[in-house]
Amino acid sequence: MDIMKEDVEDNFKACVWEPSVVKINALMAATEAACLILSVDETIKSPKSGGSDTSANNPYVGGGGMGGMM
Repeated sequence: MDIMKEDVEDNFKACVWEPSVVKINALMAATEAACLILSVDETIKSPKSGGSDTSANNPYVGGGGMGGMM
């Protein structure tokens, strides 16, 4: 896109070069971020992580005690 002419421009004729390394790095970074998000999501969902019953491990969740739910 040529914003000065408000038209589509041929990048080869305009001598605009986009290195493939930039595109490869962007795709690798996006893939790494997506894998990290999926990894965290699986860790949270996993029943093996021990985080399924928070009331047993946390005295502030649930009832009883001073200030607890009655």
